[in-house]
Amino acid sequence: MTASIPFPALSDGPDGGELVVLLHGFPQTKAAWRGVMTGLAGAGFRAVAFDQCGYRPEPGRRAVGSLRLDALANDVLAVANSLGVDRFHVVGHDWGGAVAWRLAAEAPERLLTANVVATPHPRALARSLVGAQALRSLYVAAFQVPVLPELVLRAGRGVLLRALLVRSGLDQRSADEYTNAMLVDDVLTGALGWYRANGPGSVASVGPARVPTLYVWPSRDVALGRRAAERTAEFVEAPYRFVVLQGAPHWVPERRPDELAALLVDHLGAFTA
Repeated sequence: MTASIPFPALSDGPDGGELVVLLHGFPQTKAAWRGVMTGLAGAGFRAVAFDQCGYRPEPGRRAVGSLRLDALANDVLAVANSLGVDRFHVVGHDWGGAVAWRLAAEAPERLLTANVVATPHPRALARSLVGAQALRSLYVAAFQVPVLPELVLRAGRGVLLRALLVRSGLDQRSADEYTNAMLVDDVLTGALGWYRANGPGSVASVGPARVPTLYVWPSRDVALGRRAAERTAEFVEAPYRFVVLQGAPHWVPERRPDELAALLVDHLGAFTA
């Protein structure tokens, strides 16, 4: 853990480098960013990844409010504040991408750039929930059901969760690492709480991004299709770059870390403080 950061975190790169905060999704941990952090640090950036709320063992039951996008975005600002940094770059994948979109809309004065992997802008996704995308998103409703998802995903030491992760393109080592993390204490309930705390209305209310934005969409994403990816441009009111990673699965930070790091270094370098 980096001593000055209020949450369990990984850090790499020079202390004087521009801060890049990396946000994981479901059911990842901060470890998802290890490979990407190496590339960022090598380019002179200070990369920090932390376990977000719900993903770290904590005593007692979490309030639903602590898992809403506004509260999660405030946690990111708290990390930057703890390091004494006013403006920084944010990178988010999966649910971490939703937090990044929220920051890009609501706290543009704090961001140098927003960089999102896989996750389209929430309003683009909401307007694309027809046909194939509606089918792809059925798991979201399933995860909002109380108790049952935990029972199913915990069964057999997480055998179904491991299988689903690997089937969707994640490597076995990472699938085992994340599943094992979900089985500790009430972490799985906390992680699923993101789905329960952020309904369609709250997610779709996220405003347009107002900072330079890079959006990287993997063409083999099993959950997030091309329609929403292409409509995301409608919700960015700043310089915007859209990159399609051909043949990449949803798990870009783990499966394409070098390629992703190179894209980030290029984009971050174009918008420094």
